[in-house]
Amino acid sequence: MNLSRRRLFLVAPALLLVGCGGPSVLPDGPHVPEISFRHLPAITFDVASIDVQQPFVSSGQPPSIESQIPVTPGQVARNWARDRLKAGGADGVARYSILDASVREVALKTDKSVTGLLKTEQESKLEGRVEVRIDISNSKGTGFTNAIATRSQTVPEGLTLDEREQLQIDFVEALGQDMNRRLETEIRFNLTTFVKP
Repeated sequence: MNLSRRRLFLVAPALLLVGCGGPSVLPDGPHVPEISFRHLPAITFDVASIDVQQPFVSSGQPPSIESQIPVTPGQVARNWARDRLKAGGADGVARYSILDASVREVALKTDKSVTGLLKTEQESKLEGRVEVRIDISNSKGTGFTNAIATRSQTVPEGLTLDEREQLQIDFVEALGQDMNRRLETEIRFNLTTFVKP
């Protein structure tokens, strides 16, 4: 009997450790995906290296909510550089700077009367903004471009915690897609001479 208990105490912590290696899941909540761009073709610059920087730092103060959401625009912007930008030249550097990667949640006015209790209103609005600058320098010259993506979405009242977190994940993913399209456009117009076929 004592031997069985001893085995249970040894096995239980091992099972907990095995569980730690699984996919990223919020406790009893939605699966938190890694928002990536690996399915899209790489953009190869005629440089020897890609330098990714993030000067943007969240204030951590309301109405900013970057520190409270499951996946942030900053993570998505870094993933974009990792997945889509490649160095394919003999010299030079492409500097990819994340200047803004913010999400704000702004409260909206709701009807506090009796009639307001009978309807679902929008209690707040998410406002997301990503700004990225790419500076390129090699032996052939220099160039730069800026890309800005913004998105907003209202949040209905009465959401559960899981529903709110899923809405935030979907919002940041959509903002990432907006950022991807904007960056593609800006690179095509302003940095074509540095893109290798």
